[in-house]
Amino acid sequence: MDFLEYWNMAERPFENTGDPKFFYYSPNHKEALVRLTYVIKKNKAGALLAGDYGTGKTSIANELLEEIKESEDYHSVCIRNPILSSKELLSEIAYQLGVTENFKSRLELRRAIEGALHKIVMEERHTVIIIDEAHLMTRREALEELRLLMNLQYDNQFMATIIMMGQLELRNVINSMPQFKQRFAIFYALKHLPAEETSKYIQHRLQISGTGASIFSDTACGIIHKSSVGRPRQINNICDMSLLVGSMRKVSQIDEDIVTEVIKDLGEEI
Repeated sequence: MDFLEYWNMAERPFENTGDPKFFYYSPNHKEALVRLTYVIKKNKAGALLAGDYGTGKTSIANELLEEIKESEDYHSVCIRNPILSSKELLSEIAYQLGVTENFKSRLELRRAIEGALHKIVMEERHTVIIIDEAHLMTRREALEELRLLMNLQYDNQFMATIIMMGQLELRNVINSMPQFKQRFAIFYALKHLPAEETSKYIQHRLQISGTGASIFSDTACGIIHKSSVGRPRQINNICDMSLLVGSMRKVSQIDEDIVTEVIKDLGEEI
């Protein structure tokens, strides 16, 4: 059974797919985007974005990619799964830069990447390389390849901006390599949504889905915040199931009893 018709929605509001359309600009997320956009527009070498799981890092990555794709001034490369060897990482970057040859050595790949980046610069465009889930990069050789890419310059400007996003342990990974850390212009940490922002987040996604109704009571929102600790991903899970339960029971509003039951069913704490 789907709840869309019952709640008069055009689409499901609490999917964890990172759809930029549903992105909620909390003050914290807005500042993160502003800082990352600054790094890109000023052709800085790189930036780091860290945060606890479920705080919206991938959503920010998707929002950045949307902005980049809408502009003719940039070329984007996005690595979603960075658990790669150094050669695999270079091969994927080269592929997304339009390099079609199958090179055997890392040296050849580096040269091909530099050539592709130079071509993009000659087109008066800038390359942005986004590494999602970057905390999973434990192979030092792969990190060294990124460091070498951040050294590439033409006419006193960096040929690419590398943005690494990951969980909080990303800081430890980067701090263990001081020569790498020094190349990042900005480090920013995402925080959990406070209680007031959790309520705004829920209502925002409901409105985008096509309904302006206050489906979740204030008390229900408070319980959702307490259980999720303000993590958007967990908020989505609780709200999605609550909408289903509410539609099955034909209620007009999701109250504290429904969200409490859903939270327990999901195995979360209250």
